Amino acid sequence: MQVYYDIETYPNFFSSGILHAHSDYYAEFECSEYRDDSEAMFALLGMLARERVEMVGFNSVGFDYPVIHHLIRCCFDDRGERQVRFGVAVAQAAYAKAEMIIKGGDRFANTIWEADRIIPQIDLFKLNHFDNMAKATSLKVLQFTMRADSVEDLPIEPGTFLTREQADETRRYMRHDIDETKRFGDLCAPEIEFRRTMLREMSGDVLNWSDVKIGAEYLIQRLGKKLCYEYDKNNDRQPRQTKRPSIKVADILFPYLRFNRPECVALLERFRARTITNTKASVSDSVTLNGFQFDFGSGGVHGSVSKRAFKASPGVLIVDADVTSLYPSIAIENGLAPEHLGEPYVREYRALREERRKTSKGDPRNAALKLALNGTYGNTNNEWSPFYDPQYTMATTINGQLLLLMLAERLLDGVPGLELIQINTDGLTATLPAAALPAYQALCSAWEAETRLALEYVNYSAMYVRDVNNYLSVSTAGKIKAKGAYAYPHNLAEYAGWWHRDYSAMCVQKAAEAHLVRGVPVEIAIRDNTDPFDFMCRFKTPRSSKLLHGDREVQRVCRYYVSRPELGGLPLVKQSPPPEHWYSQPGWFKRKSKLDDKFFNDVMREHNLVGTTWDERIHTGNKSTYGDREISVCESARICNRASDFDWRGVDYEWYIAETLKLVDCFTP
Repeated sequence: MQVYYDIETYPNFFSSGILHAHSDYYAEFECSEYRDDSEAMFALLGMLARERVEMVGFNSVGFDYPVIHHLIRCCFDDRGERQVRFGVAVAQAAYAKAEMIIKGGDRFANTIWEADRIIPQIDLFKLNHFDNMAKATSLKVLQFTMRADSVEDLPIEPGTFLTREQADETRRYMRHDIDETKRFGDLCAPEIEFRRTMLREMSGDVLNWSDVKIGAEYLIQRLGKKLCYEYDKNNDRQPRQTKRPSIKVADILFPYLRFNRPECVALLERFRARTITNTKASVSDSVTLNGFQFDFGSGGVHGSVSKRAFKASPGVLIVDADVTSLYPSIAIENGLAPEHLGEPYVREYRALREERRKTSKGDPRNAALKLALNGTYGNTNNEWSPFYDPQYTMATTINGQLLLLMLAERLLDGVPGLELIQINTDGLTATLPAAALPAYQALCSAWEAETRLALEYVNYSAMYVRDVNNYLSVSTAGKIKAKGAYAYPHNLAEYAGWWHRDYSAMCVQKAAEAHLVRGVPVEIAIRDNTDPFDFMCRFKTPRSSKLLHGDREVQRVCRYYVSRPELGGLPLVKQSPPPEHWYSQPGWFKRKSKLDDKFFNDVMREHNLVGTTWDERIHTGNKSTYGDREISVCESARICNRASDFDWRGVDYEWYIAETLKLVDCFTP
């Protein structure tokens, strides 16, 4: 059994709402100077604890549950007798705990670990890895993504002593958040069910682990925790690791790397002479073959033609070849392992691949094995992981990109008429005469035999490449693959794993695809789109800034569409305070760039450390001053945080058409 929940905390007000996952049952409680539902609230929480009902929330393990756990602990003694009697006292206790969590620097200090939780928890925030900065996503942003009827931000400033009317408004807002959490939870149902299945094979807080964490822990538990961790007499553990002050690339290059062209041989020698001291920094180099530039970096090799369109024909093929599971395969076929894990790692990692081959794609174990195989590479450069050995990371990525260059060189030299379109981390795409296909296949097969890596092929009927990160291709089977500016999810299920991405003005990507793939004129594709959500955009403003629509402040996560002034549009502007420096006071003259701090400070002392006197030695020549900074978000917009506020008569169709034309008019044959 599951329930969805949320809480709100203010100095004189606390509310909690609990919604049954599979019925319309909703219980709402308020603890304040106006109302005291604490008795009923604690009774329901007690029932959830006894029945082991899962409470599902958003960022609930980090915030909501620690507050509830604190209330249960501080309001009752060890015998279960109620100690805090009044609703307003419950609110004060909840607010004090909430402030401690928000203002505390250590995000783990207030964590209630799984073994200590009174009520089981599922946190959709952690499950989707939104606690990773690269994927950070708020519930308000998800409301935009899920095309909610209403995108709502917190209506009352935190820390406010609420009036009766404000308390009612806050409870209404809480219910809206719970409904949206449930909608997101329903979309995450396959991920939740997968984690329930994995509980049969794994121990720990599996229901709240991200895919990356599940993959890592699955392999750790297969290897054995005593191999992966060191334990002290208190049973506290530290990950075993291999730390390296430097890595000589010559020591990690595979002996079978061979090139024929002088420029490739020279590149290999440059790699061989390199010593790496920072594996987080880019390993940068490049080489050009037949006018095509290959760029090498820490993450892999990249290269692409730009602003080109390719069409297949009976005499011309477009073939994409990708290495199957590139990084796991390189490690397995070459016996790579973190040094401290050695042969057991090599043996177990290979076994994972063999077991995955024997399990069907619908089997949850297949998904777990895939996560364990694919997630390990990143953890070998993670300083908190028991897989940490940066030499493993560098051996994998440097050899991987050189092996792909080896394949590209052979194809360019051995396939008449072949032209490279792209090379991107784990594969390459080329156009070639159909008559040259046997030569292409023979060279690829020989490369596979030599490297023990496997290639997977897709034939394209068309490919539109703006650059290496932005393109659209159509397979001969009709499957569309789009990246970057051309990509969009065709349904909510396709957002899985990509919820953090901003798909504003999706009608643009849809129209670009319709034009490139089916030949629909751009203007018709835009004007025939009848889904208002496809025209909506979002903007998120940090707490330190304000978002202004005309002269009116609007909510920080704002949904809008592009309009024109004559259609009711107003400028949408982000207003931020001056930079946080002692000398950036409002009205003070701006400091010149690239100034030595000591020189600047010495001159400022001549002015008694006050910046209202302009000095050509340290201030900008145009005598600009510090003040609120304004950045235009949209020159003319209409707000539609409520979807019902969208008005087709206000849409600036010409803007959306122009944005689409930028995606489709950039190609040359």
